Amino acid sequence: LMTLWGQGLFSRAQYDMGATRPDPPDGTLMAAATQAVDEFDPDIVAVYANHNYWPPYPRDAGGAAIHQGTDAFRAMVRAQLSELVRRLTAGGASVYLVKPVPERAGQTADDNAIWSAYMEVRRELGLGLIDAGDTLASDAGDRVDAMPDCAGRQAAVRPEGDIHLTYLGAGRMGTASARELAGVLGVPPQ
Repeated sequence: LMTLWGQGLFSRAQYDMGATRPDPPDGTLMAAATQAVDEFDPDIVAVYANHNYWPPYPRDAGGAAIHQGTDAFRAMVRAQLSELVRRLTAGGASVYLVKPVPERAGQTADDNAIWSAYMEVRRELGLGLIDAGDTLASDAGDRVDAMPDCAGRQAAVRPEGDIHLTYLGAGRMGTASARELAGVLGVPPQ
């Protein structure tokens, strides 16, 4: 298990001026991916990198800031996800994208610009899908803030107005992810 809190694929240190940077510095997701594969040689990698996009935004080939939902944004996501997958599969690992939790009230995972751009190239790159974000969504797929805990009482799965998860929310999403990955590995359900 490797996590890199607060990092995403879309920083100027990893992509800028319309191109993936070949040697991203330590502390970036790309550099960490290469290091983790070298150290662990995984069979399966689950990627949850759906929310981090903030200034200074990467720039397109003309030097303009790239904004979510634009053609330049989708081209950047394609390039960055392709490069991340290349790094993660260097030892033969299979890569799975983890569906995000809905960010805001009335939204579903499909409203997440990064996730939507991933879905445009997922099949082309041969990536699996883990629907763990659905664990923290309504039956219609939109955001929920509370769910029944182990005793059946409503409890917060994330702080109000926040994308981050509470212990209950993280436990639910982590359990769903682990179950799906175990199924991929052929481990019988418990």
